[in-house]
Amino acid sequence: MEGVAMAFIRQTTEVDFGSTSIENIFINDFMPGAQGTYVKVYLMGYKYACDNDFGMKISNKMLSRHLSLPIEDVLGAWDFWESRGIIRKLPSDKNDATDFGIEFLSLRQLYVDNNFRSNTPLKRDSSSLSPQKPQNELQSGKETEDMFESIEEIVGRPVSVNEAIEISGYMDVYSMSPSMVVEAYTTASEKRGIHTSKYIGGILKNWYDKGVFSMKDLEARREEDTLLQHQYKRIFDALGFFGRSPSKAEKKAMDQWLVEWEFPIEMVMKACENTVYATKPSIKYIHSILAAWHKDGLKTMESLENHKPAKKTKPSGSNKRSGNKFHNFKQAPPDYSEDELKKILKEINNLK
Repeated sequence: MEGVAMAFIRQTTEVDFGSTSIENIFINDFMPGAQGTYVKVYLMGYKYACDNDFGMKISNKMLSRHLSLPIEDVLGAWDFWESRGIIRKLPSDKNDATDFGIEFLSLRQLYVDNNFRSNTPLKRDSSSLSPQKPQNELQSGKETEDMFESIEEIVGRPVSVNEAIEISGYMDVYSMSPSMVVEAYTTASEKRGIHTSKYIGGILKNWYDKGVFSMKDLEARREEDTLLQHQYKRIFDALGFFGRSPSKAEKKAMDQWLVEWEFPIEMVMKACENTVYATKPSIKYIHSILAAWHKDGLKTMESLENHKPAKKTKPSGSNKRSGNKFHNFKQAPPDYSEDELKKILKEINNLK
């Protein structure tokens, strides 16, 4: 019996909505290192170029409206792709800086031209496709490619196109290097087991807000966080707060003492000792003590020991007013005679 030949086929449908074929070189090598906005502009423009509808007048302004993007973003995208050597601007006769055509160059032809005709070694890296790129950009392209390979090893699957676009966007917005993105994935995987690009974006934003832009910054921040966690525990133990972690508001208050006001932990512990005078120890009570010390410029144990609070001036007795006539009567001086004292006593009795 004759066997049936195997084949790889695509299903055909009665309705065809059209499709656009994108070269893999663009997806693998150029797209990961570009902003998401630039990728959208390229893909939509490329789609229009593939439609071959000569009856439709395509312009950058039309592309801007279709993508709901500012015209400046569209023009910036074409500047970016032109700098990468994969499109060519076609100037118009009109006196309009936004009115020009776009020629999409064949990436496969560029690949052949740069790797075979120039007798250079065969490379998959996108940097070989753009001869005008400086050396630092060549290295950056290789780092980006290595980054996505590392991410795929961490998550255990290929990175999708949408994920690659989002990750590239986060790198641009938060000024993060490929190594920082890999570290974000490593942290998310080890601590939470989460691999979504949105969660990674949250980690990168948090680092950006804290001024962390390199592995050196991150290590210093982690050491500071570890020290703060230890100090939180000491403060809570001193206050008798066992079995719970500090709230966000409590951490904010303690960070103000330790970081903003730069109190050493010994000073904070000294303030905690004063809770013996409080009916209910609290972070607010300690804050009032430290705020007073901060106002007086007391930042060391020595300055605290040498500090003498200003004495309060007591009001003089002459300013006191009594509530009855007897108290308003002046006290008899001790050198009155006996007759004078009897007379005074008689006057007092008559007042009753």
